[in-house]
Amino acid sequence: MSITNEDDGSSQRFTKIRKELKDKGERILSEIRKMFNTKNGQFETRLIKNERPEDYIERIVIEEKFDLVALGFRSEHSKSKKITKGKVAQKIFDDSPCRVLIAR
Repeated sequence: MSITNEDDGSSQRFTKIRKELKDKGERILSEIRKMFNTKNGQFETRLIKNERPEDYIERIVIEEKFDLVALGFRSEHSKSKKITKGKVAQKIFDDSPCRVLIAR
């Protein structure tokens, strides 16, 4: 088997899929902002690209001097029937320099 530099179209498909996912993410965040931003308060959403969510959150918490990080997570049942936090929520909970609120 030889490796060549010929493009079989996978690069274009990857670019198309990546754009579709980005667009979908932006639409979802737009809907969330509409649901939660009210005259009584606002919150911010960010679409994270090219960085693991837990790394982004850790970095931005320090850079922007957050007082609180609020996260949601999907509960996953382990074999022992205990509810565990997701990987991102657990890492932020363990390592964040500020308070963390985790909602299920």
